[in-house]
Amino acid sequence: MKSLSTERRKFQRFIPHEELMAFNASNFGQVINISQGGLLYKSLMAQGEPSHSDSFNIGLLNSAEGHYLDQLPCRIVHVEDSSPLLPTSNTIIRESSIQFIDLSTAQKQHLQSFLDKNTMGLA
Repeated sequence: MKSLSTERRKFQRFIPHEELMAFNASNFGQVINISQGGLLYKSLMAQGEPSHSDSFNIGLLNSAEGHYLDQLPCRIVHVEDSSPLLPTSNTIIRESSIQFIDLSTAQKQHLQSFLDKNTMGLA
C-alpha cells in the first residue's frame, strides 16, 4: 500500500508568473516556486562560484507587471548545481532554496500582497 507523504513546509508554495525574477547584489534568476517562507530560483553561474554563506537581502521583480519588492532578509538553505551546459564551458545552472528570515510585519504584508498579484496557484 502506498502511503501519502505529509507536507513538512509551514507555508504553501505557489507557482509564480513566468516573468518573476529574484535578484541580489551578485546575481539574478527565475523564480520556480515561492511562499511566505521562501523561494526556489534558478540562475546561471560560473562553476565553482561560492554561494552566500550568511544572511543577505533579496528582491523580487515582475517587470511585465511593474511589481517590485526589495530588501527581504534571507539565507540559502540548499543549493544544487547542474553539470556544465557545454563540455567546454564552466557555466552551470544553480538552483537555490532560499528561506526568508526575520521579516517584519510590514514585510510579511507586502510579501503576501506581492504573492497575490504575481502567482498562478499552488505548486
